[in-house]
Amino acid sequence: MRMGFAFIGASAGTVDMKIQNKNMQMELIDSFEFDSARKRMSVIVKHNGVYKMLIKGADNIIKLRLN
Repeated sequence: MRMGFAFIGASAGTVDMKIQNKNMQMELIDSFEFDSARKRMSVIVKHNGVYKMLIKGADNIIKLRLN
């Protein structure tokens, strides 16, 4: 399932994303690299004063954690 998010690139402390066809640059706060035990990766970013966690991973793993 596609949610309209695409990673474009990253540089010193920023992440460039395309979200619902809008290019956005966000401050990178922290990242949690992919590993086979978690089956996902996550980044914490700050955009317009709001902290967000973006997660990419196997559908079955992500669906288990959704409310």
